[in-house]
Amino acid sequence: MSETCGVHKWCCDGVEHPILIDSLSVKLGPKEFNAEEIVLLKTKNGVNTETTYEIFEEIDENTKKCDVYTIGSKSIL
Repeated sequence: MSETCGVHKWCCDGVEHPILIDSLSVKLGPKEFNAEEIVLLKTKNGVNTETTYEIFEEIDENTKKCDVYTIGSKSIL
């Protein structure tokens, strides 16, 4: 079962995982973005085809599906 379990937290079978976007708040690790920074996250830069905010949304969607990521040889979530 997956569900929200706190601000910037998502639970998959009782295990907490961080989510980056929670309502109007955006948090990456200890960094909490202010309103002006969130506007910048939603802006495309240079030749990028998607914004950083869109990337954060995609990561959160996968987290909420309880998908597993592999970074190098380490699996997370």
